Amino acid sequence: TLHSAKRALTTSFGSICFGSLLVAILQTIRAVLNAFANSRNQNCCAAFCFCILDCILACIERLLELFNKFAFVFVAIYGYGYIDAAKRTMGHAKRSLFTPLFNDMLVSSTLYIFQLGFAVLMAVIAYFGSGGN
Repeated sequence: TLHSAKRALTTSFGSICFGSLLVAILQTIRAVLNAFANSRNQNCCAAFCFCILDCILACIERLLELFNKFAFVFVAIYGYGYIDAAKRTMGHAKRSLFTPLFNDMLVSSTLYIFQLGFAVLMAVIAYFGSGGN
């Protein structure tokens, strides 16, 4: 709503920046790790370890981004600080297990299907509107 957007862009802006800072720090660590891995001629064991470490950090980054998405909802709607919102998000995730994740996946895929269908519909209208040549 408009009230939530106003709160997110004014009084809760610092909380949103803090959550984004955590993701940025993790991305920086991954970038430094990748630069270090690519700058050296290491043996296959070291390359394998760098690959595994990069994969683990990428998974943590994706989980943090998903977690932030739900924490930012608490920040925007209720005006909590980031730490309080993170605690409430964790409590909600523990209570409802995978329901938020399932809902997020369901909504995302449904929106994608509608976007794809709309794009196809517009392409068909444009094709026949231009005379079908």
